[in-house]
Amino acid sequence: MVFCALTRRVWMKLIDKYLLREYLVPLVYCLCGFMMLYIVSGLFDKMGDFIKAGVSFRATLGFFGKFMFAYADQGNISFLVTILPVSLLCGALYSLSKLTRQNELTALCASGVSLSRLMVPFVGVGVVCSLISVCIQEFAAPGISRDVDTFIKSLGQEGIQTNALSNCKFYNSSTMTRWQVERFDPRDPANLSGVEIKKERSNTFYALRISADSAEWRDGRWWFNGMKVQEFLPDGLPKGPPRGLSNAPPETISGLAETPDDLFFAFDGVSAERYSSSVAVLRWLARSRQQHTKEMVRQCVDAHTRLAMPWACVIATLLAIPAGVRGGRQGVAAGIVLAVVMFIGFYLTKETAVFFGKKEIIWPWLSAWFANIVFFLLGTFMILRIKS
Repeated sequence: MVFCALTRRVWMKLIDKYLLREYLVPLVYCLCGFMMLYIVSGLFDKMGDFIKAGVSFRATLGFFGKFMFAYADQGNISFLVTILPVSLLCGALYSLSKLTRQNELTALCASGVSLSRLMVPFVGVGVVCSLISVCIQEFAAPGISRDVDTFIKSLGQEGIQTNALSNCKFYNSSTMTRWQVERFDPRDPANLSGVEIKKERSNTFYALRISADSAEWRDGRWWFNGMKVQEFLPDGLPKGPPRGLSNAPPETISGLAETPDDLFFAFDGVSAERYSSSVAVLRWLARSRQQHTKEMVRQCVDAHTRLAMPWACVIATLLAIPAGVRGGRQGVAAGIVLAVVMFIGFYLTKETAVFFGKKEIIWPWLSAWFANIVFFLLGTFMILRIKS
């Protein structure tokens, strides 16, 4: 009994390795092909500007290395996150059609292994690619896209403003706090220069006024250099002289709820939305939920879309499996048509739901995740319906 179990386990490992090899080879070819096409199109588009600006060969290689991870469009989706689902679809269609035409899947099923179990390596690759896409989209793409935009702007092309901003103002109605910053660098929102903070007691009087030469965000709070604090009585009169010295060591003060992300979105909302993770955008929107506007609804839908897009890798795999198996049995054309139709249907459903979400017809989170949910259930159902 134990020997049979061990033998079966070894047998399944061998099968999984074989299926992975058959799947990963065309997947890598497809992925490299799409990347090469993207790089060639980028070369045609930007090489003239590189030559005019005298960009070195090493700098050009570095740019196109980042170019692959940066946002490919105004929807703030990384290029690699965009092409991974298509590559998975093409790779799965090719490998499964080949295995089915050569009757290898039939032979494996005849040995007592269910077709659903044979598809585990394919689904596993889809899940791993989705997790990689999430990491690229949330952690790598925002910063890399900023570097790419800055580099393009340095060549004299139109780019997004990334220089330091001056005389920035922000009012937080929930805490009745006014911020004024003389110099704010969007690349480093945790360090401020020339800060003045006023906490209101009412619409007429202030309760507290803080001024400082600079401020730094550390350990979850603001630390001020050269801070001076002026407290006020309920009638608006100063409560004694200001306290603090210009040459005093950094000091902190309690009661300030605003974070660097809050200031970033308040001072430079366009750059903040583009160069922050979708989780940071959603956190900012949650803190500003009292200010319900159409623009905030649009930002919420886009942020959820950025979170949902990486999981299209799983959807593409689930849609490719029944199409690939059917294509191997009924002809390659049948499988390709079925997969393309379903994949186009997935993106059409996604865009339609996003449109309804921005029109506030359905919830923002549902509009972004609706196509994922529907086609995940559809793909799973179709796989379970496949007959060995």
